[in-house]
Amino acid sequence: MLIPDNNSNIPVNRQLVLLYRNAVIKEISKRHDIGSYREATNELRAEISKSVNELVILDTQPLSMLERGLVLQDVLDELFGFGPLGPLLRDPSLRELFVQEHDNIFIRQAKEPRAPIKTSVKFDSVDHFLRIIERILTLNRLMLTDENPIASMTLSNGNLLIITKPVDKYTPTLRMRMPG
Repeated sequence: MLIPDNNSNIPVNRQLVLLYRNAVIKEISKRHDIGSYREATNELRAEISKSVNELVILDTQPLSMLERGLVLQDVLDELFGFGPLGPLLRDPSLRELFVQEHDNIFIRQAKEPRAPIKTSVKFDSVDHFLRIIERILTLNRLMLTDENPIASMTLSNGNLLIITKPVDKYTPTLRMRMPG
C-alpha cells in the first residue's frame, strides 16, 4: 500500500489502514462469493463496491477521511486490481514497473527513463503476490508452467504485461510497460 508522498501535513496511520483493509476484505468475503469476481460482471463489481463503500464510510473505526479513502481504494485494488501496485499504476509518469519478489518492486518514470527506482511498496507476503499473479493469469486465461514459463498480454489500457516463471526461484516476476 502506498501512502501519498506529497507535502501535506496530514498524518496517516499506515498500520491501522492495513489492518482495516484486511478486516473489510474478510467481511466482504463473508457477504459475497469473492472467488467469483474473477469473471465478475459490471453488476457484481458494482454490488461489491457498494458493500465496500458502506463498510468503510459508515464504520465507526477511528480513521480520518483520508485513511478511509485509502482503505476503500486498497480494498478495491485487492479485489479487482493489482493489489498494492494500484497506486503506482495510477501515476501518469510511470513508464515501467518490475516486481522481482513480493517486497522488491522497481519503477521507471518518464522523467528518469534510464534509472529504475526501488519503491517502498510491497506485497504483504509471497502468498499475497502469488494470489494477485494467479488472478491476473486466470482473468486472461493464461498459465505458467515449466513448458510455458512466460505469459504476456496487452491489457485493455494498452499496457504490456509479462509474467515469467523463473527456473531457480519460487516466485514469478512481473513486468509492465506503459505506452508512451
